[in-house]
Amino acid sequence: MDSSCQINNIEEPTTKEPINKKKKFNIAEMVIYFTFFLTLIMSTLVMIMWFDNSTDNRTANTVVNNVPKFINLAVGIKDGDSSSLNSNQLVGSGFLYQSNGSETYIVTARHVVEALSTILVTDSYGNSYPAKLIASDPFSDVSVLRIEIGNLAQVSVANGIGVGEDVYAVGAPYGFSNTVTRGIISGSGRAVSSGGFGNDNGLTLYNALQLDAPINPGNSGGPVFNANGELVGMVSAIWSETDSNTGVSFAVPAENVARVANDLIKYGFATHKYIGITLATNTNGKVVVEKIVPNSPASKVFKEGDIIIISANGQAVNKPEIVTSAIQSINSGQSIGFRIEREGDTISVSTKVLLTK
Repeated sequence: MDSSCQINNIEEPTTKEPINKKKKFNIAEMVIYFTFFLTLIMSTLVMIMWFDNSTDNRTANTVVNNVPKFINLAVGIKDGDSSSLNSNQLVGSGFLYQSNGSETYIVTARHVVEALSTILVTDSYGNSYPAKLIASDPFSDVSVLRIEIGNLAQVSVANGIGVGEDVYAVGAPYGFSNTVTRGIISGSGRAVSSGGFGNDNGLTLYNALQLDAPINPGNSGGPVFNANGELVGMVSAIWSETDSNTGVSFAVPAENVARVANDLIKYGFATHKYIGITLATNTNGKVVVEKIVPNSPASKVFKEGDIIIISANGQAVNKPEIVTSAIQSINSGQSIGFRIEREGDTISVSTKVLLTK
């Protein structure tokens, strides 16, 4: 029996699609794709701008909500007479630091109030109160006032701030109260000396914050807030030859303000760190030990003679303020190291840092 198998031939298609042939876009498709991607980009930009604006608005609201904690300061014409005070006599700024049921403590700059015979403070609502100077600290430029009214809003103190962060200064430049200016922290740990600051003896700020927020006469003693509305500093000085804003101003850090203000309220004086030396600059521009306090921590390691300070706590020294700033940065009871030159020899020494009035 014959057997056969049938093979079905597969017919090849009459036309073949070229394998490597690229698809051509027509004009309409190109317009659709372009419009889609342009819409996507624009939507992203709008979202970014909305987020930035909403963040700025929240920050602005936070700062505005803190304005009631700001205080104007004015001086009377005669002792005990506050009836002649008005906004044209504003001499500085301040802020509500502590408040209880019957009284409120206000922090301001010492150089603002040290020469005042009568002090009147005015809040952001226009209410005025006679204030009493409780105590001042000449080393930090911090003073504390008291008014006989309680249960007022008070600032919250920030836990530090970094260089480059946004800050907002509230004050009364040239008497324009409730003025808010914005800037950043330009630097920290500054040691700044001046013969001005409103006093005759001059003042040196240690570990000061440097700001670029516009600061002018009348801002001194006012608060500096971060974006969360927390206190980061107290305005103390500007660097200017014309007594007006140059974009370089300085504030006492909030942690220093709080420590000193708490001491002034509790004890009537503030404590500071010291090792027991007095410094000077010699004719060669070197920082030298001018005097050693007997029985001080420094007296155990520094000997009488020509002593040149080369570095303090690892920082090169070219002016006395750097040494003082380094000492203030050390916790009480801990040691600070120095490189010194004595009688031609360069040696390393260390001494404890203690607290004193």
